[in-house]
Amino acid sequence: MPEISIAELSRVVQKPGESANDFICEFKKVRSRCRVFLPESEYVKMAQRGLDFELRKKFQGMEFRDFYELAAKEVEEIALAEVANSGSRTVPFLKRKSEELSKKNIPPVQTPYTFDASKTEEIFDHLVKEKFITSPSDHKLPTREELKGRDYCKYHNSFNHNTNACWAFKNVLQERINKGILKFPEKKEAMIVDEDPFSPDSQCEHERY
Repeated sequence: MPEISIAELSRVVQKPGESANDFICEFKKVRSRCRVFLPESEYVKMAQRGLDFELRKKFQGMEFRDFYELAAKEVEEIALAEVANSGSRTVPFLKRKSEELSKKNIPPVQTPYTFDASKTEEIFDHLVKEKFITSPSDHKLPTREELKGRDYCKYHNSFNHNTNACWAFKNVLQERINKGILKFPEKKEAMIVDEDPFSPDSQCEHERY
């Protein structure tokens, strides 16, 4: 494939009827033919300018570190599931990040989340069970065969990433935590959820009955 210049790359724009995700993929393919070295964030800004007018308006003033963040933000606009924005729930799987790290003797890492993000999918499933997350009535989850060997995000009904990697859903969780809508469990409740029913101690307990 012939090389292209920065000027030519800047003229790559989202076509009518083309999804933003398809445009981003196409832009990245074309970019691979440009030999000019720029930080990825600069290429991302160029891609932002190539989005259709409505998306450019939504993303005005936003900065993205890489194409993953840009694509994830675009997907966030069309999330399938809706998380309640009123009332309150104590979520057993909601663990404070510092507690989880201290158990594993891992030094804390600076992230925007106060909860253990590795439990994201379990939190999602719990909130669905509690009817705190709703989806369209005709929505059906993919079958096991369809999911085999593929990432799947329950929040977006998307095969672009998995639920645990969905920063858009994590942002929603953190927002609800900040508002006091989602609450961390008391320590006793957290211990019950964490207890391994097949641990040696619990097996001894069962043997007594």
